[in-house]
Amino acid sequence: MRTDLGFIHKANSVFAQSMDIASFLASVIDIEQSQYEIIEKGFHDGYTSVLGRNFPYLYILLRNILSLGFASNQSTMLQNMAKGLNTKK
Repeated sequence: MRTDLGFIHKANSVFAQSMDIASFLASVIDIEQSQYEIIEKGFHDGYTSVLGRNFPYLYILLRNILSLGFASNQSTMLQNMAKGLNTKK
């Protein structure tokens, strides 16, 4: 699982943290929903174990914007976006 978190090493801001998370998740958002959920959960678990905090909510907006340029399958992208938003508390 990717845990390099490149933006965070340069700046410890909410935007940098959100951009790191968003850029990774946007790059895999158009894969099958069950696989995306596994990757998203694994990345979340790795992030929280390394940094000791949850994802900032800004990542959702950034992920959705970046996904428009990264995704080759827009239907799956939209399904993963909708599923993710429905499961967030």
